[in-house]
This record gives sequence, structure tokens and C-alpha cells, in this order.
Amino acid sequence: MSFTITFIGGGNMARAIIGGLASKSFLPQNIHVIDPNAGQIDDLVATHHINGSTALTEEAARSDVIIWAIKPQIMKQVASSVQLQNKDALHISIAAGIRTDDLAAWTGNENIVRIMPNTPALIGAGVSGIYAGDGINQDQRNKAELIAGTLGSHFWLANENEMDDVTAISGSGPAYIFHFLEGYQNAIKSLGYSDDRSRELAIFVAEGALALAKHMGIDFKTLREQVTSKGGTTEAAIKQLDACQTQEAIKTAIDAAKNRAIEMSKEFSK
Repeated sequence: MSFTITFIGGGNMARAIIGGLASKSFLPQNIHVIDPNAGQIDDLVATHHINGSTALTEEAARSDVIIWAIKPQIMKQVASSVQLQNKDALHISIAAGIRTDDLAAWTGNENIVRIMPNTPALIGAGVSGIYAGDGINQDQRNKAELIAGTLGSHFWLANENEMDDVTAISGSGPAYIFHFLEGYQNAIKSLGYSDDRSRELAIFVAEGALALAKHMGIDFKTLREQVTSKGGTTEAAIKQLDACQTQEAIKTAIDAAKNRAIEMSKEFSK
């Protein structure tokens, strides 16, 4: 599809989308990036041969798609001050906690889509939830899907409240995995292994387990039971994890993340 895109913000996620668009042969001259950080703009322009500036240009203001790739804490201030000329533009927000009705009020535009990616999107391995407002037509949905597709896999949400679930499950999800791997590495190090070797072992074990789970296509409980022999070493370890209520802790953590996402939506709308 041929259309123009303006990014408000040129940080890591914007960079990931731009790189993904480039891999799909999207014309670089149709991409504009606006960011006050001149060094960041220079790097993006040099790397991807796109258009970039530290302030909104007239051409960028006329773009078909506006991607809001800035921190949610400053979204209201920036969105309320940016003067965009294309009133029919599709606005896509990748900021956590910013609801469509708030962004519509700040921009004066009802064509709002939210995409919630996660950090593996930086290497095209992310998973993103997408929510579209009532007024979004099929062409606009196609544009949103193209952009979400540059970040990895994606799925549509039936209602906006589900975005809080996505934020807690996939948006924050990589941190849960890293938290476990951090503890796993520390445990390996306590047995006398070096930082590099313990990190390598933790990654290899995790990669192997995930590859097996994907290949077998069966539930995680059954996979765990297949490793856990009666009276064996794995059973001794699992008993300790159960005593620490690790699975209950994961559920509590996800609930806390969801509740915080709801709180953020209320805070940022004020």
C-alpha cells in the first residue's frame, strides 16, 4: 500500500516499525519522523533515508497516518499542541494507558487505533494487541495491520478494556521471563559458574524448553510432568517452587500490572 506516515517520536519502537516497513519495501520518502533530539533524527535519516526534523513540517502534517510513539506522560501535552492538516488521517498510538477517546479529544480526530507491542518487537519478534475505534474502516484497519505486522505477530481486540489485559500479559510479559532468567542465572552462578557461562546456560535451557513446547503442541502441565520423575531431582525442585507459590505469584503480578494500566489510563486522561 502506498501512503505517507509521520512518527511523532523517534525512539526505539518507532525505529523498530521503520525498520520493519523498510523490510517490506515501504518507500522511505513516504516516512517522516519528528523528534526534538537532533542526534536521533540524524541517525534515523542516515540509516533509513527517511525524512526527519526536530519540528513538525508542513509535509509531515499532511500525512495519511500519524503514529504517536512518545511517552504516555507527555502525550496530552504534545497531542494537544501539534497542528495536523489532514483531518482524515489515521492516528495510531503505541503508548500504554492512553485511551482512544482521550487521544481523539486531544487531536480533534476520531480515527484512532491503539497498538500495544512489547520489547521483542525491536527484533521483529513481538506480539501486539490492536484495538480500533468504531469509526475505523477496512482500509484503515489494513494500514494498522501492516504497521503492527512489522513488529511480529498481532491480534485484534473486541473492546478497549482488553488492552489493559494485553498490557499486563504481553506488554509487561518479557520482563516476567527476564526476571525468572535473572534468578535462574544467579542460581547457576552460585554453583561456581562465570557470568558468561551462567547466562549462556540459562538461555540455552530456556530456548530448548520453548522449542520443545512449540514442537509438541501440548499443555505446559503435561510437559512439566514428563520431566518430573517420581522421587527424582526435578520433583524435589518443583516441590520447592510450589512451596514458594510461584504460580500464584505470577497471577498476582499480572493482576497488579493490569490494575496499574487501568490507573494510568485515569491519570493520563486528567
